[in-house]
Amino acid sequence: MKTTMKRLMMILAMMVAIATSASAMSYEQARREALFLADKMAYELHLSDAQYEAAYEANLDYLMSLNGRGMVYGSAWSTRNSLLRIVLAPWQYAAYAAADYFFRPVYWVSDTWRWRIYDRYDRARFYRSYPSGYNSYRGGRHLGWYKNRNWYKPERPNNWNRGKVY
Repeated sequence: MKTTMKRLMMILAMMVAIATSASAMSYEQARREALFLADKMAYELHLSDAQYEAAYEANLDYLMSLNGRGMVYGSAWSTRNSLLRIVLAPWQYAAYAAADYFFRPVYWVSDTWRWRIYDRYDRARFYRSYPSGYNSYRGGRHLGWYKNRNWYKPERPNNWNRGKVY
C-alpha cells in the first residue's frame, strides 16, 4: 500500500512539473521576442542606444519570468513598467503605455503565448542591429541599477506620430 501510494505521488509530482515547464517560456524564445519588441520600441519611440539596451533587458527579464497565464500581468510586468518609466522620456512613456502591443505585449490563449506586436509588424523586419548585451545579458538587473544612471532622453521629433503608420 505504501509503495503504491509513493508511486502515485511520484507520478502526480512529475505531471505537475511537466505541466508547469510546458507553459514556461524558454530563454531562447524570450531572447528572440525581447529583441523583436525592443527593436520596434526603438523604431517607434525613437530610443537612444542606451534606451534600446535597457528596453531589451527589461523585456527579457519580463519574458523570462513568465510561467503561464497567471504571470502575464504580475509583479515582473509592473517592474518592467517601472523600469521603462525611469529610462524613457515622459512623451516616450506615454506613447509606450498607449500602445497595447508594447504595454501588454503578450497574452496566453489555448495554452500558448500570443504576441500583439505581430499584428502590427512583419516578423522578418528589423530596424536596428542587436543590442550590445544580446549575447551576454542573462537577466536579473535590479531597478536601482537603472535609477543610478543618466539616460539620454531624446526630444520628441516635430513630425512625431502625425498620422504615421509604422
